[in-house]
Amino acid sequence: MNGVARPGRPKVLVVSDWYLPGQTGGGIVRSLVNLVDWLGDEFEFLVVTRDREPGDAGPFPGVRSGAWQPVGKASVYYRPPRRVELRFWRGLLASTPHDALYLNSVFATSVVQILLLRRLGRVPIRPTILAPRGVLAPGALGLKWAKKAAYLGLSKRLGFHRNITWHAAGEDEERHVLQQFRAALATNGRTRHGGRGRRDASSVVIAPNLPPAPKPESSCRPRPIKRPGSASLVFVGRVSRVKNLDVAISTLASVRGTVKLDIYGPIEDGQYWRECQKQAERLPGNVRVEYRGVVSLDQVASLMNGHDLLFLPTRGENFGHSILEALSSGCPVLISDKTPWSGVTSRRAGWAIALDDRGKFEAALQRLVDMDEPEFAAFSNAARGYAREFVEKPGLVEATRGLFLVSGRQPAAREGNEDI
Repeated sequence: MNGVARPGRPKVLVVSDWYLPGQTGGGIVRSLVNLVDWLGDEFEFLVVTRDREPGDAGPFPGVRSGAWQPVGKASVYYRPPRRVELRFWRGLLASTPHDALYLNSVFATSVVQILLLRRLGRVPIRPTILAPRGVLAPGALGLKWAKKAAYLGLSKRLGFHRNITWHAAGEDEERHVLQQFRAALATNGRTRHGGRGRRDASSVVIAPNLPPAPKPESSCRPRPIKRPGSASLVFVGRVSRVKNLDVAISTLASVRGTVKLDIYGPIEDGQYWRECQKQAERLPGNVRVEYRGVVSLDQVASLMNGHDLLFLPTRGENFGHSILEALSSGCPVLISDKTPWSGVTSRRAGWAIALDDRGKFEAALQRLVDMDEPEFAAFSNAARGYAREFVEKPGLVEATRGLFLVSGRQPAAREGNEDI
């Protein structure tokens, strides 16, 4: 398992249940692909992931299970499913040279087992970074809460999260980490600069997820003309309760005009999808809803370019890659206020609305349907400008780079609080 190391660049061992060529991992896959695209020339990324989609009987086509292989700028080890993986993780972490360990998602079985082995001292101790990937947001925690609460309580008692760096994609996610793991965080966050925090204390670093690598403007095709009285909407995301697809469908019932909603994303919760289908069947004849399957990462921008609005009333996003891709394509967005993109309202790039204010969602949809081309073009241009402002933000890549320059030192941490 250790035949991939090359001297020179710092080596980052990435553990994620989701990576290419998988398409059902959503934002985690996009986040990691963008990370590798931006920084793969500076760091050697070694990605360990599943060799198949959940429920599939065999591995991805063209993938060699149990072996390292190049994928873009990364080396990827595709692991077949096992009932108990402690021995596998112990062997892989011991035999694969790495300067930093990057774990993704708090509740992933792979992450839980690695943290257990780390706590028991059964694997080499390296600077460890944990990205929650949105699972600590209240909207996500509320789903299957009893099981998650039991694990969080046990992991805190056993000290699973001592002496790690939390990667928060924004201030909201930083707050979610603080709410759940305050006792494990440094009493004085500036540990890199000689703070007084405990030696085993953790820290939180904010580093926004990176956007896709820039493409030439000439590669963007012209958007369709917006006709008043009709609208083409798109939902891109996992079909799960946290994404609130049922809210999107039910809100369409009161809209006047010809409206079509295309749904793209893996069906993660079959029972929930059946509930959404029943809601769609009750919609009036002027509204059409179609499920269009899973879209690959390289098709998302083109998909957004062909629609008038991304409709995503999610319960919470730590980043929201589909939102950024929509804005970058000049597609306005109608989202909840539970994402980092609430500025779309003031920038006239769309609407970010509280989930309990259904009337505002309906009003925003009706305004979009009624828009003519000049008004829509103003929203579309504002969306592109807002996305461009984020992508060109100074220090965006540097913040992520700092996460992995941890061999022999810890990155600067955000302010923490004392145990309560």
